[in-house]
Amino acid sequence: MSIMQEQVSLAGLQALPGYQFVDYQLILAPPDHLREKVRKVRAQLQEHFQLKGYGQPPIGIPLVRFSQRLLLEEKIRKAFERTCMAIRPFPVHLKDYQAYPSHSIVIPVLQHHRLKELGESIKPLQSLLRADKEHAPFFYDQPFVSVARGLTPFQFEEAWKQYAQRHFTGQFMADACLLLKKRKGERYWQIAQRFEFLDLPVAVKQGELFAMA
Repeated sequence: MSIMQEQVSLAGLQALPGYQFVDYQLILAPPDHLREKVRKVRAQLQEHFQLKGYGQPPIGIPLVRFSQRLLLEEKIRKAFERTCMAIRPFPVHLKDYQAYPSHSIVIPVLQHHRLKELGESIKPLQSLLRADKEHAPFFYDQPFVSVARGLTPFQFEEAWKQYAQRHFTGQFMADACLLLKKRKGERYWQIAQRFEFLDLPVAVKQGELFAMA
């Protein structure tokens, strides 16, 4: 089969129901009052620097981002559910601002060893989250809540002059993760499922993750 024939075959496969790629991300979502506090910070920055049409990710602490075919979503949901059932709820502390020169400003998480443990617990699922070599999952090693991203060098420099001196505090008890999804061409993320941390002694064998229907 020629390269052109392979491309046509792949395009036809992706057009079939269930074979379309969907974007996903697993996040730790703060409670409503804290999300509103972050939302106000974002709005103030956007208004001050006139960031029209400025897009932002959902307010939360991202754990992993990936793209996968829709037909595997149910298996992914069950794998995340079994993993999160074994997690014990834990406190999360947000403090001040941090820069990722020269494009982003975030609110970092302090003392994030429990978040690191959570990240390590979902990494064994990465083969399930990887559609192919071109769609590898991205795991976030440094936990944060995004305030502004994709800034131009000028916007970043001017914004950081202010936010480097500002303070932000927030804390909450993390008791669940959210799986978000967005189809190609869609603008907004939708909640696919909420996974509660139940601190249950769930033993998951590697083979069982891929045997679940």
